[in-house]
Amino acid sequence: MANGAIDPAALQEIFGDDDESINELLQSFIDPSRNIILEIQTAYNQHSAEGVQMAAHKLKSAARSVGANQLADTCVALEAAGKNEEWEVIDREVESLDPQMLEVKKYIESFA
Repeated sequence: MANGAIDPAALQEIFGDDDESINELLQSFIDPSRNIILEIQTAYNQHSAEGVQMAAHKLKSAARSVGANQLADTCVALEAAGKNEEWEVIDREVESLDPQMLEVKKYIESFA
């Protein structure tokens, strides 16, 4: 994995060596993902485990589709914790979203 943020193999499997298409997909991932992280943080601030669960589910799928596996794994944990109202796990995992997204964004910007 390149720097741990994105696994390029996931995208190369789909697009081969078409760096332009990979770059377009990666660029289109950034803003919607940031918005979903805001949804998670809003739900967290409102103490809505269900809101955390639903937003984490959306981000998990998007992150997995671009090979952002660490971010996706965090979302898996948030989704499960939200479903079970495990606030200790939610507290821990929510804190890691911004740093992980920053690493993903740095990778995407370096790819362009």
